[in-house]
Amino acid sequence: MLLARLPGAQRLASWILHDPVAAEDAVQEAALLAWDRRRSLRDPGAGEAWFNRILVNVCPRRVAATRPQARGQGSRTGRRQRAELPGRPR
Repeated sequence: MLLARLPGAQRLASWILHDPVAAEDAVQEAALLAWDRRRSLRDPGAGEAWFNRILVNVCPRRVAATRPQARGQGSRTGRRQRAELPGRPR
């Protein structure tokens, strides 16, 4: 089931992340999560959507893992500060 979906998953992750290496890592992480959560799939016909949702949820974590953060600031704090810069549309 999963092997047949890997090329499409790779394209989806590449589209989200704009980085083929990070996309490959995201697909691998999503595949491991899907394997661990395989019993939560109630309808085998919905397997592609189920796996894609896992992958889409993994992608922001891959982005966050590669972004440097200032000391003492969480990612939420950093986002808030950038949004408050003068001249930036809200």
